[in-house]
Amino acid sequence: MTSPFTGGKTDIPKSVFKELAAESKVEQSAVTEKLAIGHKVPTSERFSADKMREWMVKSTKTKKSSICALLIGHPKIGKSGVLLDIRSAAEIEAGRKLYIFELNSDQGCDVNKSTFHTDDENIIVLNPREYLVDKDGIWQPDYIATMAKIKATIQVLKEDVEAGVDIKGIGFDGLDIFLGEICESQMRMDEHIDAAGGVSMRFWKNRNKYYYDVLNMLLDIDVDKYFITHYAPRSRDNTTGQYNDKRTISKLNDSLVYACQKSTTDKMHEVIEFSDETKIISGKKHIKIVATMIADRRSLNSYMDKITIAETQPDGTVKWDGQSLLEKTWN
Repeated sequence: MTSPFTGGKTDIPKSVFKELAAESKVEQSAVTEKLAIGHKVPTSERFSADKMREWMVKSTKTKKSSICALLIGHPKIGKSGVLLDIRSAAEIEAGRKLYIFELNSDQGCDVNKSTFHTDDENIIVLNPREYLVDKDGIWQPDYIATMAKIKATIQVLKEDVEAGVDIKGIGFDGLDIFLGEICESQMRMDEHIDAAGGVSMRFWKNRNKYYYDVLNMLLDIDVDKYFITHYAPRSRDNTTGQYNDKRTISKLNDSLVYACQKSTTDKMHEVIEFSDETKIISGKKHIKIVATMIADRRSLNSYMDKITIAETQPDGTVKWDGQSLLEKTWN
């Protein structure tokens, strides 16, 4: 059969596959026990009149954060670099923290930190992937435990923010990987469908629910939030030749779509596309990476504004300016 973990061929029988899923659910239960406590509290106590009044008073206060940005572009084009540069010099000096969930397999945020922010202990890159050992003693990705770990970590971050811990922002690098690998694999394991198996529409809705559950948990935290995803080619119907537009089409290249759920952009305040405008000028390569503001809920005037992130200088060096987005657009 096809491996539910890697998509390759394996000799693991379906009975073992079900055992792995069952083991994973046991671990998930342990990790998420804290998240389930609220459901054990009687509704009359959990939503008492006094608690509802307290909640309504709290809701009148202006949130400290208004940034909720989606960064889109091809791999290795500067998205992760900009994410690590979101704090101003004053915020870095003050020790404000930046937490980043790293789902991308290229570990771009981790590499950028170790290369350009080596001594900055307030950039915390989190790789939430969990593994378990199968019947043959081989490590396999544990998608259910990974999902539980992500949710439990978000809960801790929310509690820290509400307790006054000085967190500048939370980044989530790899929305497309999260949707297409973590959420889909959890759905397939829950329903015992291997990687090559057909999936009915109701199960795809389960995958989407897992995705939006995590997205909405992050959106509920009162800090700046930054999400990274990639482009994907638009798909065509083999019979009609027409494009199948189930995802958001790129403003900069109509043959590309955003590799995340379509309504993701509806939840964002800023949507920014990264593009490579590198050219050969007089026989020399002139590097230019540009970020274009596709949407900005707070300023119509910034629509389609272009901000240069990296560019070759007259002396041949490349100038990196990851904070220009922060200074020009988000302040």
